[in-house]
Amino acid sequence: VPEALKKLPRESYYVDTTVDNTSPGHNPDNFDEAYRQVNRELERTGLKYFDVFRAHYGWNTLTSFNKGDNASYRAFEKLKKEGKVKYFGVSQHTGGGYEKYADMLNAQIESGLIHSMQLWISYNTTAEELAAMEKAHKAGINIIAMKVFAHGSGKMRNDAAKQAELKSEGMIGRAGLRYVLGLKGADGKPFVDAAVTNLRNFNMYEENVG
Repeated sequence: VPEALKKLPRESYYVDTTVDNTSPGHNPDNFDEAYRQVNRELERTGLKYFDVFRAHYGWNTLTSFNKGDNASYRAFEKLKKEGKVKYFGVSQHTGGGYEKYADMLNAQIESGLIHSMQLWISYNTTAEELAAMEKAHKAGINIIAMKVFAHGSGKMRNDAAKQAELKSEGMIGRAGLRYVLGLKGADGKPFVDAAVTNLRNFNMYEENVG
């Protein structure tokens, strides 16, 4: 943890830990792996707790999520009782071998267990998927966009009118982020709270975030 951060009151910032037992090559039913990873990272960082326990990649199927009755959530519950985590989150992926995205998101919303979702949201995201994300936000779930550039840059690059509308002509990263962070639901309110983005150099930072 950077020294400058250590000097701040702990409640003034949040830290999440991305727990890997649900990642490819791992066993999603491995309670011990999830539990030990969080304890190991707390020891290494010197932090007393993480705000968010985030299941990396999420679950491939509705059966593996099992309405929240799974190893990841059981590990979270034990860690929460010990004061080591506060909220349960997911970094839900999609694509080949994964459940239909909207169906998985709706199942997670209906479980009532998820506090934070980090989701693939880009200029390519379908209306059905966006509706599920809006529903999640209305249910009080924090929504963080990921894969904004990786999955939406091609479509945005070919849409000069949208770039102009977003006042980001020729700046695909900025246009993508403005599109995602500007998404609004039927009530006219934004439903994406934040975005994560890969920043490799200062020029990229200036274009995407500046």
